[in-house]
Amino acid sequence: MTEEQWVRFARVERLPPMPWFNLRDMSDEDLRAMYRFIRALGPKGERAPAPVAPGTPITTPFIVFEPQRAAGAVESF
Repeated sequence: MTEEQWVRFARVERLPPMPWFNLRDMSDEDLRAMYRFIRALGPKGERAPAPVAPGTPITTPFIVFEPQRAAGAVESF
């Protein structure tokens, strides 16, 4: 997609989750800067791993997004 095509594309109303109203309200200069930044990132990397169903073993690196109790911590209420 060329820079001009991107600017036109960004102005078209879309269904969520694309925040088309945010793109619509950006200036052409901002949209062009966004396009240039994304292009400067280079070629795409590897595809993200497929989602894993609950209870299925995870075989890739992951981050636990739950509070963890520090080793030796005492709970007080």
